[in-house]
Amino acid sequence: MIAALGLVLLSATPWDGMFPSSAQAGFIFKVDGALSGRRFAFDVSPGGQPFLASDQVIFPINDRPSRKLPPFRLSGVARIDELGFTRDGALLLISGKTLGAATAKGFRTLATLPGEKMHVATGSAQETWIWGGESIFSLSRGGKIEHLVRAPGAIEALAGDGPRLVFATQGAVLELLGTGEPQLLAVLPGPARSLALAPGGALFYSTDSEIGYLSAAGRRYPFVKGKGAQVRVAGGELFLFFEDEGLVRVSPVESFAAMALAIDTARDGGP
Repeated sequence: MIAALGLVLLSATPWDGMFPSSAQAGFIFKVDGALSGRRFAFDVSPGGQPFLASDQVIFPINDRPSRKLPPFRLSGVARIDELGFTRDGALLLISGKTLGAATAKGFRTLATLPGEKMHVATGSAQETWIWGGESIFSLSRGGKIEHLVRAPGAIEALAGDGPRLVFATQGAVLELLGTGEPQLLAVLPGPARSLALAPGGALFYSTDSEIGYLSAAGRRYPFVKGKGAQVRVAGGELFLFFEDEGLVRVSPVESFAAMALAIDTARDGGP
């Protein structure tokens, strides 16, 4: 039945993972040794290179022979809480209540944030969103932080691209287009842990116990059970960062749309 649905198991994991059979899926980095037990910030560059950060140190994941960047310590910052790449390759960071950028000379302050424990997300047209609590803010090119929307509950995860902004609160995934009211896309089986936009209006989601693909029509297709991760899409690939295990790469990301179509066909005879 699994083969008929176009799925393949990822073996040697303590959780159940079924990925599209047309995709290549596997660990490209393991958290072990001196890295075990550390908290990491995580993001992926526009070209598809993953980066981790802990304390003041940034760890490029050299997952291909052409990538040979060494870990480096960023001066001018006490700790790195969040990472976020802009689409032109600039690396944004959050440290406490400060938003900054990584430069050749170290940490450069860009703005003071409205509060602690804020998060950063970026889009393809140089959009930058800051979020935390029940509020979403936008960052202008001049470094001004402007309030964008107040959610009906604490914001759990956010992803955006151009005019499209998707966020989760209380397990509900909402979409904000322009200045209109947020529209309900789907309800997840628990609070969201991470969101990432996918081609064709779809997206990937993670809760603490499930990772899946959410079609543009709002249908959920779980492919990992019993585990949650940070999810990112870049360079035509899906990245899943399990903080206590490591980083899984799945390629190509378009294979999930074919997987969803196969499941729909087997379930009800059509999409």
